[in-house]
Amino acid sequence: MTRFDDIVSLVPPDVKSVADVGYDHGRVILLLSKTHDHIRIIGVEQQPEARGRFWRLHGADESLRSRVELLHGNGLEPLESKGPDVVVIGGLGERSIVEILARSEGILPGIGRLVLAPMDTKGVLRRYLHSISWSVVEERLSRKRSRFYQVYAAEPGMRSIDASTWLFGTDLFDQNHPLLLEFLTDLKRRYRPMVEHYKDDRDRIPSFYRSINRAIAVAGDMKAKSSP
Repeated sequence: MTRFDDIVSLVPPDVKSVADVGYDHGRVILLLSKTHDHIRIIGVEQQPEARGRFWRLHGADESLRSRVELLHGNGLEPLESKGPDVVVIGGLGERSIVEILARSEGILPGIGRLVLAPMDTKGVLRRYLHSISWSVVEERLSRKRSRFYQVYAAEPGMRSIDASTWLFGTDLFDQNHPLLLEFLTDLKRRYRPMVEHYKDDRDRIPSFYRSINRAIAVAGDMKAKSSP
């Protein structure tokens, strides 16, 4: 499965409407139209040419025409009067996703689920969700060639968290996901050069690096216990 399949798999089958913020070429929209044949789909994109490009490629499909609405704009603001049940945000770094959500905290109470597919892992997004009393409830992890992709669904409400694992996906640890240890080891490899080079007064990167090491210890212990 691709990360796009993972995104769509986290959209519940019984929702009535989904918004894809930053739809770009519309891959998530097209997948949703096939897997959720009853829902209304709203796309938001700040690239002015995106809407025309999408309809030039797919405008002959009448079922898409009747179910898909494409809006020009940035972030969640164009959705204020649309009331989607689920909002998908992917293809951006964690900090950019946090900025989008923070600009529109007044809109979030009307949304039942966020499906988030950040392009990096920094712990920033999960901390932000926790700070506004949202919790990650489902997770996916995939790999394409040498790159790992996390996708997770968050909903309003607080869940208990494990200090050793929550920044990397408690649900992945609960699943004992087969890619988890490889993902964490790769994350450690990428962060190791930054620990000294980008050290700052708040100890942010070294602290996150220590969190990676703690998570690796937990994942390694789980793998050892599950081995025959």
